Amino acid sequence: MNICYMPQCNNRAQKSCKCGNFTSIFCLECARIHKETHDKQNQLYEMSLYYPPSKETLLSSILLQLQHCEQEIIKITNTRLKEINEQSKKTLKSMANERKKIIILSNSSIITNDTIQILEQNINNEMIEFYDEVYKYTLEEERKPDLMHELPEGVYTGKLKENKPDGTGVILYKTGDSYEGEFINGISNGLGIYYCSNGDIFKGEFNNGKRIGYGECVYNNKSKYIGQWNNDQRSGYGTLYYTPVSGKNQKYEGEWKNDQKNGKGIEYIGQERYEGEWENNEKNGFIMHFYENGTKTQEIWRKGKKV
Repeated sequence: MNICYMPQCNNRAQKSCKCGNFTSIFCLECARIHKETHDKQNQLYEMSLYYPPSKETLLSSILLQLQHCEQEIIKITNTRLKEINEQSKKTLKSMANERKKIIILSNSSIITNDTIQILEQNINNEMIEFYDEVYKYTLEEERKPDLMHELPEGVYTGKLKENKPDGTGVILYKTGDSYEGEFINGISNGLGIYYCSNGDIFKGEFNNGKRIGYGECVYNNKSKYIGQWNNDQRSGYGTLYYTPVSGKNQKYEGEWKNDQKNGKGIEYIGQERYEGEWENNEKNGFIMHFYENGTKTQEIWRKGKKV
């Protein structure tokens, strides 16, 4: 470590030269040649006497390197615990052995360059072996499904492809919503369950992040819709079970469009029912009203009001 920087020169270093961001050490003769080269090329440099670091400084430097390595191992292990736990234990045990050697050397009056180099090389070798093991799990295109990943939109547990959710997984969004199911290219696609932060829960099909096909949604007011969806809206045929009012069960069976009752349908309120046309969630047109006592009347409604 105190040997001249020049190849094939094993003389003791006595001068140091800072060239840009780099500092090199030279014996007196090589320092003279190095200085002449800088002068001829008009390069900036700082030449000064070289003072070899003390034994304590060298050992402190290696100890800091060791501590940094241990912290890095613990940090990586916390994010990839199941995969590299055994390798982490092995590497940390080796680091502990190196620490013992450093403590023993600090009480010794003799320390050689070879000893310092061996310590540094041992630490480097252990870290190389550790990172080789980590590489298997952090740089694979598809990661194991039980890994947790921090994404811009939230925290995701499951498989990744090109750093995007792909396959089956669970994501907790920063908005408070969550989704459990199938992903393609980072977006919910396929079967899944979506939990809204307001308490709504949807179970069914997704296409490019939107509800589609057949699905069931339980709303936070305890009402429930079972039926067809399109472009994230109730569309097609479906049944909406309302929250019971005054002890009477209430539901609507029929056609939907634009997330509202539109088309032919039947509304049940207790033992009564209304059969007819709806528009924008309101009875509109001819309605057949069936009463509890079995009688019925034909009515005309406009925008939710009986004419």
